[in-house]
Amino acid sequence: MTRQDIIKIIIKKVRVSKYDMMDAFDIFVDEIADAMRRGERVTINNLVTFIPVERNGRMGRDPQTGNIIEYPPYRGVRCVVSQTLKDAANDR
Repeated sequence: MTRQDIIKIIIKKVRVSKYDMMDAFDIFVDEIADAMRRGERVTINNLVTFIPVERNGRMGRDPQTGNIIEYPPYRGVRCVVSQTLKDAANDR
């Protein structure tokens, strides 16, 4: 299922214009991204929790040249799926 598929389903059920729904969806995604930038946890009940995680820097090796490379620390995102969604995926 793609972004467009989700938007089409919501348009049919809520009866809003396609462009209003696309704007609302984009705002939804932008707000989650902004919260991640601020380092905040985002929980959408019965769906998912997004948790910003600080990753340590590390040393690595370039497979082509064998040179040692230093990877800097960065912030990643951990996604935890709700039990409701897990149960739905397993027909419980």
